[in-house]
Amino acid sequence: MGGMNMKPADVIVLGGGLAGCMAAKHAAELGLRTVVIERRGGLGHELAATGRAWLLNGGTGSELPVLLGSLKKKLLADQLEAGALPLFFSAPAALALGDKRAAGVLIGNQYGLQFLPARAVIDTTAAGVAARLLGGGGDPHSGEAVVRYVAEMENIGYYFEKTMEVPPELGLLDDRITLHEGVRSRSLYVEFSFPAKIDSARRNTKAILASEAKRRAYRLVCWLREHAEFFSGSRLSHLPAEAWVEEQGGDGVAASCPGLYSYSGRLHPKMSTRDMDRLEQETRTLAERVLRELPPEQPSVLRFVSGLTEIPVSACRLSSFRDRGMEVELQRAEFDYGLIRERLEAPVLVAGLGTSGMMAARALWDSGMAALLLEANSELGGTSVVGLVNGYWNGFREGMVRRRDHEVMEISRQVAGTGNATHLSASIIANHLLMEPHADWCHTGTLLCGTLVSADRKARGAVAVDEFGLFAIDADITIDATGDGDAAFLAGCDYEFGDPRDGVTQTASQWGEELWETRTFKDTRYYSDLDAIYNDRYSELLRGICLAHRRNSDYRFSDMLAVRESRRIIGEYQLTVGDIVRGIVPADCVGVTLTPFDFHGIPSSWLANMGLYATHDKLRARIPYRAYLPRGLDGLLVTGKAFSATRDAGCICRMNADLRHAGYTVGLAAAMAFRQGCGVRELDVAALQARLLELGILPEWALEQEAADGTMVFAGGKVELLRTMLAPRKQAVAEGRRLLEQGETQDRLDICKVLAWFEEEDALDEVARRLTELMDAGGMEQPAMSPLASNKEMYLEINHCLALIGKIGNTKYRHVLLRALSLAGPGGPVRHEATLYHQSRIDGWRVPHYSRLMTLAAACERLADRELAPHLERLLDDPVLSGYISPGRHEGVKPFFCSYLELCLSRAAARCGSAAGAERLAGYLEDARYVLSEAAHKELTAITGADLGFDAGRWRVWLQARSPLPPAPYRGPVPGYDIPQ
Repeated sequence: MGGMNMKPADVIVLGGGLAGCMAAKHAAELGLRTVVIERRGGLGHELAATGRAWLLNGGTGSELPVLLGSLKKKLLADQLEAGALPLFFSAPAALALGDKRAAGVLIGNQYGLQFLPARAVIDTTAAGVAARLLGGGGDPHSGEAVVRYVAEMENIGYYFEKTMEVPPELGLLDDRITLHEGVRSRSLYVEFSFPAKIDSARRNTKAILASEAKRRAYRLVCWLREHAEFFSGSRLSHLPAEAWVEEQGGDGVAASCPGLYSYSGRLHPKMSTRDMDRLEQETRTLAERVLRELPPEQPSVLRFVSGLTEIPVSACRLSSFRDRGMEVELQRAEFDYGLIRERLEAPVLVAGLGTSGMMAARALWDSGMAALLLEANSELGGTSVVGLVNGYWNGFREGMVRRRDHEVMEISRQVAGTGNATHLSASIIANHLLMEPHADWCHTGTLLCGTLVSADRKARGAVAVDEFGLFAIDADITIDATGDGDAAFLAGCDYEFGDPRDGVTQTASQWGEELWETRTFKDTRYYSDLDAIYNDRYSELLRGICLAHRRNSDYRFSDMLAVRESRRIIGEYQLTVGDIVRGIVPADCVGVTLTPFDFHGIPSSWLANMGLYATHDKLRARIPYRAYLPRGLDGLLVTGKAFSATRDAGCICRMNADLRHAGYTVGLAAAMAFRQGCGVRELDVAALQARLLELGILPEWALEQEAADGTMVFAGGKVELLRTMLAPRKQAVAEGRRLLEQGETQDRLDICKVLAWFEEEDALDEVARRLTELMDAGGMEQPAMSPLASNKEMYLEINHCLALIGKIGNTKYRHVLLRALSLAGPGGPVRHEATLYHQSRIDGWRVPHYSRLMTLAAACERLADRELAPHLERLLDDPVLSGYISPGRHEGVKPFFCSYLELCLSRAAARCGSAAGAERLAGYLEDARYVLSEAAHKELTAITGADLGFDAGRWRVWLQARSPLPPAPYRGPVPGYDIPQ
């Protein structure tokens, strides 16, 4: 991937539905470089997004079941095998026009606006987006429509009729529903329709109608369970994200422009296998026509057109899109957003309606405020609903979370017979019941792609793209609830991403559902961790989605890649682990969390090497209001996991319950600021705190100072030791010295370990002696997971000592480190727990001595001694510790943390002068994972002083001519960067 060259597109296909997939596949098979623009996270939305899991079998009238997960996997595999490239979560913002023909598309996504040049554009969208962009159908037309929706129900007693009458008060078309046999045992798809009107004044009519469909489904399910005998014990199991909106009369407006093609066929809700055959033939014919008429060269671009908006290319700043992993040529596009003609207005804009964003919207509604709402997905709820991660592992669950959970539980009783606060369909219904009075303001399926910022650095709203193209929202206050800090990022705010040294993040997931009933979550195969996805780059988001499709459920899986870690916007205050474990109470505390350390990955602090993060104690974090205010920008509040915190602190604050409260808090702050006529920075925080206390979002302990006597513990639990080690150096060292002078003997070694953390040399000598004793006693051979508590403690104590000695990088302790390294090994094969769930959790695939080897690697690179190199090379030659480079971009990857360990051992060896270690690093330049190839390049350039880019072959030749390398000790900051001194 590192040496990949971006290639220009020949053909752009708008829409990744069934027609778009077939057209793109045929164009690619004809040798055309084809790109598909799809605003969702999956293909085949006509069936997959609407839950229509059947096709009619020709003209027989019988139905063939369709496994929707399998359908999405097959459609994507066909694209990739043919050579077509889907760009997920992107939408056409404008058409690029040359002198007399189409020259490409301006696309919008969470990374901004990009120009994608091409020699032809094929529009396969049902809405006819190309015609609307050209102005021929720029406004949605008024007219009659039929909305069709499907609810999946399970535990059906029996059924014998294909259709069923329902009472008129349900308002369904013909007062009838249609029942389709489900793919699960004793399950049915309940299909219903209702008449509606398409409102020409609204961009979001389909979102409004889909929301109405879910509320009608709720009423229908309740009626069925109460009045239909064979539904009496049934339960609602799934509500699809989208409804099928069938506009009556006319086939829409086709685009008219040379180089721009429209698929004229129309899909309908009663599709059969014959329709699929027809679609196949018609799209092949269309692709052949495009090939015949394709101009020999890329047309020049004169302007971008989006309905009423026309932007001359001379008014744009086009630059290279900063993402070397992209497989197609994109150019970043910037222009004055004042040129956008289509505009909406709102007092408050909420960008993102996920776990935090829905609660932010609720706080605004509870305050009597109107707000315009944007959501990229077709469904509300984000990770906790769309991402299927609906449970609570930890978190503070009082206050508004408890109130919300009670509402969901009551709906769950009505639709499933049990009061379950994490029932997915009940959560969806609860969201749409809340949304009902405000649905006109809600824009789902709409991608944020820009932030309006005034000259005095104040956020004034946003730029977004939907099926009608580009539009702007002018707002007094903007809430960034995207989870990735997209609005802040697009406004140019500073941020951090991943580990401060190499960018490594926690792992991501994209969950699926089992076809078979399971006893517990440990029996599921699709609650998996895929890989570490560096989604600060678009190419990584795309790689993660493709990876999620490879091994996911054939039955059904989420369209949303759920990343546990993303951008952390730098705020006016940055929450640290020290703040949390020391019980710091900020004067502007407006939020709390109640969660242990939760890393699906590798923490950043050196304290983790000592095992001090391996605690299940629930930590009380207190979040200051300033952490929600991005530094240097007014008018914007950032909530969700993108708020201002160091990496290790952020992992404590990302639980569903805590994110919900963070969203409500920020929404309440926005409402108060607007009503008080002040900026979000001038808000009366004391008044906000008072309201939060009333609501139970802030418990009493939130504002109470802990450990007021300043007592420090030098021997005790992990949290107590953390509190001492994260205390100011002067204070901790003085207290440790005092205890030693008093003749404290029982805890002398523990006191010395704390002093060694602060690099007191006599204490380090004591730790080195203790490490030697442990190695003499055979401690290096003890297994990490020994059943004997004493052996397990010995393993951990050795790691403590290695971490403390390695941290300082002093040659005085070289002999001790050298001996430990000579005795080190993987401790056995790569292992994971035996359950299906744990097999799918790649963050658990590690060698038994993983933490020890990581600690040794970090220690060796700080010392950078040639004598260490042969022992590191021995480890790199061990087949259990090597062979984890994954070069295939669209293929499976090796367990990430096995790869990361190999990279860390390689960079340690290279810094100790090993050309073999450096060559292994060069191999990682070709790894498909952006963060690993980037880390390898960064280390090679730092170690050698040369920069040969990402060409592994050139690096190998260069390194072989200069073996051995001069040692290059790592002098960067000790991870633990939030420690006060």
